[in-house]
Amino acid sequence: MNFSKNKGGFTLAEVLISILILAIMLTGGLSFYFNSDAVIGQVSHKKLATEIANSILENLKKAGYDSLPAPGAGTPVALTSTDDPVGILKDLSATKIVTVTDLGNPVAYKQVEVSVTWTEADESKAHEIKFSTIMAP
Repeated sequence: MNFSKNKGGFTLAEVLISILILAIMLTGGLSFYFNSDAVIGQVSHKKLATEIANSILENLKKAGYDSLPAPGAGTPVALTSTDDPVGILKDLSATKIVTVTDLGNPVAYKQVEVSVTWTEADESKAHEIKFSTIMAP
């Protein structure tokens, strides 16, 4: 019998090394995937908080100068279903604060600041979005 050696295949060592390299690459890729999911959630919460703060400020501007709250520091108020109709921020301890500051003479300008604050479920650090404008009588 004449056995010829087939030179076209891979050795066991080559196969094991390629599997090891593939496993290392997949580990990095999966780590990126799971971390990106958390970042996407944070970005969507920031986008929604921005929309809520902008909506509150626009409603105050639409209501007019005379309907502004009295000047002074605002108190934190939990978001309502009107502020967050989709309910995305309801589980994140989200609050809003409307602060009005009287800018004084010669014209009674008022600075209106709207702040939306929330804490992500897996973090202890609070995130905040602030919008402000100046209104005249």
